Amino acid sequence: MNKLKLNYTSLSFLPILVCIPLGYQLINNIHFGGFKLFQEFLISAFNPKIDNEIIITVINRLNETILIGFFSWLVSIIFGAIFGIISSNIFYKIFNIPNFFYRIIRFFLTIIRSIHEVVWGILLMQIYGINFSIGIIAICIPYIAVNSKVFAEQLETIDYKSFESINQINAPKFSSLLTLIWNPIINTFKNFGLYRLECSIRSTVILGLFGIGGIGTSIFLSFQTLNFRELWTYLWSLAILIILSGSIFQKIKFNNKVLHQSKLVNYFNGDYAKSQIEKDLEKFLKKIKKDKKYFLSKKDIIFLEALKSDGIQISKKYDSLYQIKQSEMPADIQFMIENDEIGAALLRVIEVIGPEKIENLDEDTVYFIINTLNQLNVDLIRNKLLLKVLPLKV
Repeated sequence: MNKLKLNYTSLSFLPILVCIPLGYQLINNIHFGGFKLFQEFLISAFNPKIDNEIIITVINRLNETILIGFFSWLVSIIFGAIFGIISSNIFYKIFNIPNFFYRIIRFFLTIIRSIHEVVWGILLMQIYGINFSIGIIAICIPYIAVNSKVFAEQLETIDYKSFESINQINAPKFSSLLTLIWNPIINTFKNFGLYRLECSIRSTVILGLFGIGGIGTSIFLSFQTLNFRELWTYLWSLAILIILSGSIFQKIKFNNKVLHQSKLVNYFNGDYAKSQIEKDLEKFLKKIKKDKKYFLSKKDIIFLEALKSDGIQISKKYDSLYQIKQSEMPADIQFMIENDEIGAALLRVIEVIGPEKIENLDEDTVYFIINTLNQLNVDLIRNKLLLKVLPLKV
């Protein structure tokens, strides 16, 4: 009789066992006492309350939502740019400041952005009570940290040769910094800034459920009183607001000056034929090779390696644009891949990501995660992760 052998793959299925007691509890406690209420809720979606009073209330609540979202966005994008500059390598190189301060600021910002705005909102409401300013501050705290990370990453794509050239003319340091960062900062504002306004509005709605104001508060109150027709009026008006904002910001999705933020990223969304991506990529790489100021960032390399993994043909004449260091892949993950331990390798990837959002991880970590998924041929998962970490907005 063959003995059951435990390996990494079989151990990866053990968490599924938790479904047994959960399933038992769900079956044991199920009842249909609220079925009529649920039916009323669904029917109300097709018959929302519409009269002069509710329309005026909707307009006022939407104004509150947009106002809170706008001020949150304005403060977070301005301070995000400031903290992005002082948390970028280029700032410390120009002013000859020890990297110790750079690490402290980045560590501080990482902690702040790891806590969701809802958590900040609940904490601040317990201390200061419920008002508009609490909602704005709760959104601004994590958003400033997230925005600063994006700005810092864009500044780190500045060519080192440009820095050396400006540094050699002995110009005032502040002028040198401004000259180097101006274009990356403006481009990030164009391609990322307005998208964050849409995110601020969404966060305002969520915080409104806790009573800070806006349409979220009206949704919560209507639900508490089981006034479903009124509830659906607010829900439909919110849906219209989100659809309108989405259509307005759709045009700023890509930055075609940067490879990993260009429209080519749409390949991972299934919107590109293989022959077309090869033609467009050839044009882009040819332009990069001619541009002496452009150098491939880590995310550009991640993008190209994912394409190669899918069999996209890239001419060998572009091999000199970048080099891959084999040591960048952790030895234990490579061992699992070579031994076809797919489950163990995926568990290791999940362990690396941990509670963090993948877009908040450093580029080296993202590289070996995507490299692992490339070798495992887990394209569906890989593509979803790439669409989170590569473009400024998808």
